[in-house]
Amino acid sequence: MESLLRESMDEAQIPRGEQRTRAGSASASRAPLIAVVGLGSRGLPTALALRQAGADVLGLDTSERRLAAIRVHRCDLSPADHERLVLALGGSRFKVDANLSRLSEADAIVVCVPAADADPGPLEAACEAVCRFARRGQTIVLTAASHVGATRELLIDPLAEAEFDVGRDICVAFSPQRDHPAAGNAASSSPRIVGAGAGLCVEKARAVLEPIAPAIQVVASVEAAEMAKLYEDAFHVVNSSLVDRLAGEAAAHGLSAAEVIGAASGSDGLMRFAPVG
Repeated sequence: MESLLRESMDEAQIPRGEQRTRAGSASASRAPLIAVVGLGSRGLPTALALRQAGADVLGLDTSERRLAAIRVHRCDLSPADHERLVLALGGSRFKVDANLSRLSEADAIVVCVPAADADPGPLEAACEAVCRFARRGQTIVLTAASHVGATRELLIDPLAEAEFDVGRDICVAFSPQRDHPAAGNAASSSPRIVGAGAGLCVEKARAVLEPIAPAIQVVASVEAAEMAKLYEDAFHVVNSSLVDRLAGEAAAHGLSAAEVIGAASGSDGLMRFAPVG
């Protein structure tokens, strides 16, 4: 991670206007600084995993209430992540802030704001801030999208309009979070999909994510990665809803849903889903 992202820091020193260049020169010996935008139920664990993997981490969230809760360790986290949070806040290499202008300090940015169909505003605002404070040499990874084409609409096209050469002097990739408790799949056991249009973007995104992923699965474009995630989500929603309905039918007949599902799961090609609740 350090070597590839250090190349980004060096590239950032190529003159392109003072507003796009990080102040000062990066030290070759320091760890990369990764900004995580959105410190919710997915963003905060991601930030803690990156810190544990050796990066300096700047967690950004516009909710002062959320930041206050994080600073006093009052967060809904797993026991392991609670321990990581206490350790991270006790050191000097993990900071949280509401000031999005600090995005310009980062070597890489991971956007963890959720994509809600009902209210796309927070994700759109986060991406707008990322584009506003972007600088040459950064790697930007979006982790949620409401539709195919979102990464291009929210990041790639606005950056191109701001005269960045995406894939050459700044990198963008889409890499969705993957966790589906209803299917019994642990997020840590699933390969991380990475989609980017340029080979350099794939390399830079891999450098950011590989230390916190069991494996990386590269697809040909950001749109392919977005479509894979939408297909995956639809599969889980449909099958979870079905098994919940069948569990209700089993209960109506005085049958054990667990027994029925366990017996049916012995069939070849049938993926086991457990009812919610």
